[in-house]
Amino acid sequence: KFHKTEDKIATEDLIFKKINRISKGNPGIAKAIWEKDLAYPTVKLSQFENISYSIDLDYHESFILSIILAMRMVTKESLSDMWGDSHIDAILFRLLEQGLIVIDDGTCSITPEAMRNSVELLEKLRLVW
Repeated sequence: KFHKTEDKIATEDLIFKKINRISKGNPGIAKAIWEKDLAYPTVKLSQFENISYSIDLDYHESFILSIILAMRMVTKESLSDMWGDSHIDAILFRLLEQGLIVIDDGTCSITPEAMRNSVELLEKLRLVW
C-alpha cells in the first residue's frame, strides 16, 4: 500500500516564504515589509500577495528614482535643488502613482515592496550596477 503523507505547512512559514520571495532575501526589506503589514497581533496571509510592478518611467523619472535609491532617503527640497523645481513635482507624482516611492514629511524613499523591481529596472538602464 502507498501511504499519502500530507505535508502541512504552518501559516507562519508561508508568510515568511512570501516575504522572502518579495524581498529577494534582503533582511532589511523583509523587516520593512513585515513591520508595514503586521496588524498586531494578527497577520493575514492575503496581505502578502506577490507584488508585481509594471514600471513605466522615462529616463528623467528613472534618474530621480536612482538618486532616491542611492541616497535611501532624500528630501524633496534636495531633489528640487538638483533637478529644478518645475519638473520635480511631476516626476515625484509619477513615482508615487506607480507605488515606487513614499513621501513622508517631505522625505522621499523607495517603498520596500518596489525595491527589487526598481533595482532591476535601473540595472537595465545602467543607472545602477
